[in-house]
Amino acid sequence: MIDLKDFNETGYAVVNNWLSQEECNQFLLDYGQGHTIYDARVASNDILEKFESKILDVCKLVNHSTNTDINSISPQWDGAYWDSDYTNFDWHQDHESTYVFQNLTEYINCYIIIKKEYANFSGLSILPENKLKQEISDEQINFIFNGRGAKHFITNPDNKTTVAFDDCTGNEITLDIDINDLAVTPATQTGDLLILKGTSIHKSQSLKKGHRVALSVRCLNENALLSASWFTDPKLTSTDAFNYYISTRKEFYDQWSKALHTKEVQTIKEVINNLKGLINGRT
Repeated sequence: MIDLKDFNETGYAVVNNWLSQEECNQFLLDYGQGHTIYDARVASNDILEKFESKILDVCKLVNHSTNTDINSISPQWDGAYWDSDYTNFDWHQDHESTYVFQNLTEYINCYIIIKKEYANFSGLSILPENKLKQEISDEQINFIFNGRGAKHFITNPDNKTTVAFDDCTGNEITLDIDINDLAVTPATQTGDLLILKGTSIHKSQSLKKGHRVALSVRCLNENALLSASWFTDPKLTSTDAFNYYISTRKEFYDQWSKALHTKEVQTIKEVINNLKGLINGRT
């Protein structure tokens, strides 16, 4: 049974024993055969197709809880395996997904634990949305939770402040709070599912022990609208963070941008179909 009664307020939910050990082993086999992007390995189409209906069932429950229409697995990477031996991210909202899909309001990250030796170590730390909103001003809430991600946060424990950077615009604000003081790290084990809202603020857990491999599957509303001018907006294209992400995935962004520029406004589904046509040599 998946309990999402607090999901809309906190921005996360844990589903214990979502996968059996046999299902985890199938993912681990796929992980061992994957190719690498950044410090992650990409899941195969075969394994994602096999578990697509199970993942989309989670989306349907989220939709019921949040009045959204998340209905498709993201075409960008589709799914990426993150290994605790190689990855260590500080506080952030997702970047690449923001740059590609422009808005993370109807978007979730299904973070699937396929191998984890210790429940309380090497997991994912989360900043509950409702806790943070109680501590900051309405203006700061709007800055952070504006429907977009691509933000990172640097804390200063000495003076109990946190600087929030919007990597879409280059703007920043200072919060009079150390967000580490509000953080939670849900205990998770092999087979568990951690569901994150698109704008959830999260990081790799500081306490490391054992070995964890998780599969991150991003899901979205394929009917959401995209604007071609987003990719030529000087506020975005002049930021170092945007250009870093573009450079590391240049082939993908070149194809995505070309697929998007067939007209000014399209749905994600239309752009995906254009992209498939480019890849298959039809356009």
